[in-house]
Amino acid sequence: MFKGNIKTATIRRYPTGKWYICFSAECDWIPEPHVDDNAGGMDVGIEKFATISNGSSIPNPR
Repeated sequence: MFKGNIKTATIRRYPTGKWYICFSAECDWIPEPHVDDNAGGMDVGIEKFATISNGSSIPNPR
């Protein structure tokens, strides 16, 4: 069962023989985002090798 009005459907067969279908729908509701406290991020740079989302950094090994 789908919630909303289906606008498009894309059907695709991969070389492995498996079939997939992808639906796009217009909905009047927005689902609640999933919050994960264990998620993090990292930015690779030039002056510092990497800066981690918790504020720590890894020095450049040059």
